[in-house]
Amino acid sequence: TNSPISGKNICFTGKMQSNREGMQLDAQKLGAIVSGSVTGKTDILVVGDKVGHSKLAKAKKNNTQILTEDEYYSLIKS
Repeated sequence: TNSPISGKNICFTGKMQSNREGMQLDAQKLGAIVSGSVTGKTDILVVGDKVGHSKLAKAKKNNTQILTEDEYYSLIKS
């Protein structure tokens, strides 16, 4: 698939406006590799409300792209 997230490692964290499981399934359908934790391999961290400080800190340390839920939806619709 030619989606902008195909082949990317993505982690979803925090309270989402949408259903997180649905977002994860959609991301997988678009070719993303969905993970529950932030690692050195994580390309994109999608953040909702009440995000754990450690995940954000780790993402910043690893230069992971951090997107809000709205920014994520804009990306996958592009």
